Amino acid sequence: MLKNPNQKVIKRMAWNALKVNRRKTITLLLAVLLSSFLVFTIFTVGDSYFRLQKIQNIRMSGAEFDAIMYGVTDEQRQMCENNPDIVLTGTVGVCGWVEKTDQDSTLNVGLIWADDGYWTQMMEPVREKLEGRYPTALDEIMVTKSALKECGYEDLDVGDTLAMSYGTHEGIFTGTFRICGIWDGYGPKKQFYVSKEFYDQSGWKLSQAASGRYFMDF
Repeated sequence: MLKNPNQKVIKRMAWNALKVNRRKTITLLLAVLLSSFLVFTIFTVGDSYFRLQKIQNIRMSGAEFDAIMYGVTDEQRQMCENNPDIVLTGTVGVCGWVEKTDQDSTLNVGLIWADDGYWTQMMEPVREKLEGRYPTALDEIMVTKSALKECGYEDLDVGDTLAMSYGTHEGIFTGTFRICGIWDGYGPKKQFYVSKEFYDQSGWKLSQAASGRYFMDF
């Protein structure tokens, strides 16, 4: 077949058509540009909204997780840890409350134990400040300034001691605790974190719905 050299003619015809229909061409071009910009804006705003919504939910919950179970047995924990759909678990044990201090007898401060999964990983996105370390001894506590203020001792710092009466499943006791850490951020803050040894002696068990909190991240 013989080659038909008509490319120059086609280009000239197209250019003439564009010049004749200049307004229509410009209108179509603007419509395409504005449509692309609108689609880009919608997806950008939507993505930002869902990301901010997720951050807000994490901060309101006090940790990053997808589900919570009240009361958990060893068998249930084993099943969850072996489930490939669950990428992270955390355990919290509610074990008491602060009854009173020398400064105040109308307190609203709880005593909480958290395992490493919850404290180190699930709570990491909501913490903005952390001094010291998590309690390991029976008489150590991790506090917030809000909880200290509730007890009337907002000026205490890491290394200071706090005398208080507290309640557990076993009754009301009096003791002196050393502040081994202070944290701040989002979520519930009127509570003292205690050691695993303290929780074990509180009389509560993680299998009890009033105490055990099992968090799962899918």
